[in-house]
Amino acid sequence: MSAINRAIQVIGDADNVPDAIARHSLHELLIWLSLHNGQLTRIDTSSLSGKLRQLLSAAPGSPWPAQKVAQQLAMSEATLRRHLAAEGSSLSALLADVRMSLALALLQSTDKAIALIAAEVGYESASRFAIRFRQRFGFSPAQIRTQQR
Repeated sequence: MSAINRAIQVIGDADNVPDAIARHSLHELLIWLSLHNGQLTRIDTSSLSGKLRQLLSAAPGSPWPAQKVAQQLAMSEATLRRHLAAEGSSLSALLADVRMSLALALLQSTDKAIALIAAEVGYESASRFAIRFRQRFGFSPAQIRTQQR
């Protein structure tokens, strides 16, 4: 059984598993992640880009028109664009980054079909998703799966 499955099992059985064992299981999971260059990072919400990443991460597969995003952040579209430009970013770049980062994590940590992952991160077409994924990371989603087996 993999470390992640053990951790899930332990967390799900909190009534019968002592806290020390649960902590140990979670530490094992973190060690495996670090050995495979994985990292858990906290989103910095001190910048507008960070706040926007947090917002987009909550529903990466949703359409995120600028008007909806600006409304969620209590500002006008022009102000949103101006502040993001000042940070050297844009809504489309941040959305693409959030979606691709999640897609990579899902490909590495689940057995979900590539088409399902594509849909989950906001792509209607698995082939378009694969093209964007290759542009971003330099290899296809299928190569991630092949490498892990």
